[in-house]
Order: sequence, then C-alpha cells, then structure tokens
Amino acid sequence: PDVDIYYLPEEYLFQVDLPGIKEEDIQLEIDEKNTLILKARNTQEFSGEAVFKQTSIGNYYRAFSLNDEV
Repeated sequence: PDVDIYYLPEEYLFQVDLPGIKEEDIQLEIDEKNTLILKARNTQEFSGEAVFKQTSIGNYYRAFSLNDEV
C-alpha cells in the first residue's frame, strides 16, 4: 500500500492507504531491530460482478527501519 511518513516535533505520523480494510484487520509491531512492521488483510468481498477494479483482496506487508530515537 502507499505510505506517507511525516516527522512532527514529538512523533512520526504514518499515513497508509488501505482501502476496504477494517481496523481489526491491521497489525502494527516494532521488532527487536527497531523495524516497524505493518500487516493487513483485505477480506472485502462483493456479491456483484466488478465493472472496474483496482484494489486487490489479500495480504499487505510493509516494513520500515526506524532510527534509534523512535
């Protein structure tokens, strides 16, 4: 997914484009190497036939190395 990262005086802000994904289907964690890991699962399904579709159903994974100050 597309991600924008902003630095604010006291924090970093990650803005992630996850259309159709419910909050409970998103996992965030920071591992022992100070890497932020984002996992999400898109389970959105429709009963009709798609006329135009750009989103995909499945798993998303992104990882970002954080500096020691975070």
